[in-house]
Formats: sequence, structure tokens, C-alpha cells
Amino acid sequence: MAARRPRDGAAVAAASDENANPCKKARVDDDALRKTMATIGPPPAAPDPAAVPTTDVVRHLETHGYCPIQSDASTVDALRAALADAADDDNASVLQNDRRGRNLPATPALRHAVVALIERSPFLHDYVGDDLRVQGVQDIVVSKACPPQEIHRDHQLGAKKAIVVAISLDGSPLGTEVIRGTHAGDDELSSYVARNRYSSKRAPKAAAMIQHLQQSGAMTAVQTSCMVYDPFLYHRGAASAGPKTGGRLFIMLCASSLSADDQKAMRSTNDIKRAWKIPPVARAV
Repeated sequence: MAARRPRDGAAVAAASDENANPCKKARVDDDALRKTMATIGPPPAAPDPAAVPTTDVVRHLETHGYCPIQSDASTVDALRAALADAADDDNASVLQNDRRGRNLPATPALRHAVVALIERSPFLHDYVGDDLRVQGVQDIVVSKACPPQEIHRDHQLGAKKAIVVAISLDGSPLGTEVIRGTHAGDDELSSYVARNRYSSKRAPKAAAMIQHLQQSGAMTAVQTSCMVYDPFLYHRGAASAGPKTGGRLFIMLCASSLSADDQKAMRSTNDIKRAWKIPPVARAV
């Protein structure tokens, strides 16, 4: 799910050299980039992308933190119809780099479509290991051509606390860029990302890190129209060549055993303004 734009206090800090969002820089000096790439060095190895087939969704999630999946035609049709009936109000979140997340209400049609999707996807329960609570559903709108987001996590609670279903209703590739295996949290690759994802003018570490991650293959762009991912995985929304008017749904699910405070913190990170107050969904027998 897209990262929230910092609030005013955080925005001031983000304007400093050490915390500036590298995605908003018009250009990185080539010489400084080469020097910084040499300084930070290549990343630790990510899990082998061929180690687990995508047909084994749970193992792929456990290994890589995400899994491309095939979307079911009936699910897409139900979600598309429910989205068309959703009110286009002002209850939207302002996200990084000209993105907006429409926080969709739990209308009967959308609620039915989302619950049906969960019940038809037992791997969601098997990965999290708990009944699933719908935190919220966001429809991501891109207002104009924009650079990629900064690398981020959707919460700070650790792995297997939540899972996101991302689906592009028009069948176009999601394009979300993920750093494989970084949902583990205590791995060397996560530490490498944490050290280098912010830049200064003299040391463009974030840009250098992205180059290394792309060259090594640790950073992967999801080319399917549907995927599931652990939101503790480091990832970012990709650059957009032009506006996207919606139909890219991100369905945030969390373990029902999470405390109310942890659930609130998770919603706050993504600025989910409208919590879905429906019972947890149990695994279908």
C-alpha cells in the first residue's frame, strides 16, 4: 500500500538534507552517485527468486514477503461493480508523490466482494495464522506523471501481523517494486536498506542503494495485476508515466488478535480514515 505523505512536522524534517525524499530530486549528480555506490557497496544476497514457485503462495510469502497471484474473474467483476457504486467523497488520504488513496466505505456490495475474496483465499489465513480483520480498502489514484515513492514499510509491527491483497481491476501490471525477503526484519538485507534509504546532497545513498538493488536483482517490479504481500516488506509504488484514475485496490487485512492500539497504529501509517467495523473473517472449512 502507498506510504502516507508526512504531516507538517515530519515534512519540515524531511526537507533537511539527511531526510529528503530522493524520489523528489530532479537529478542526482553522476559522480556523487558513483562514489556513493562504491562507499555503501552492494547489498547482501536476497532469497533466490526461483527457490519457491508462485503456486505455493504461503511458502513464497514466507520466503520473499510477497507473491504474484492470478486474479479470479468473478472476484474482479464483483470488486469492479462494488467500486462503481462507492461514493466519491472527500474521505481520501494524500500519499507520496501525487498519489491519493480513496478510503472506501464498507458498502454491502464491497463488503460482500471482499469477504468472498478472503474466504476463497485460504493462504491468507495460513500465512498470518489467525482470523483476519479488514482494516480498510483503498483505491489508489495517481493525479499525474510522477516519480516512484521512497522505500518504506506499511507498519512497524513485524512480519505475519498483516497481509495486503493488491489488485488492478483493469488487468494492468501493478508495477509495485519489492525488496525480496526484507519482511523478516532481522536480516542483513533489511539492515542494508535501513542504513541507506535516506540521502544527503553530498551522499545520495538512497539512489545508490536503488541502483545496487536493481543490479543485484534483489528489487523486483511485480508485473502481474494481482499480488499479496506482507506490509512489513520494504517496497515502493513505481513511477507513473501519466495519471491513473483508480481501480487499483489495496485491501489491508490484519490478524484479529492484534490489540486495538496496534490496529490503530497500522491504520494510521497508511492514513486509513475509515476502519471497517465488521467481524473478523474465519478460515473457510
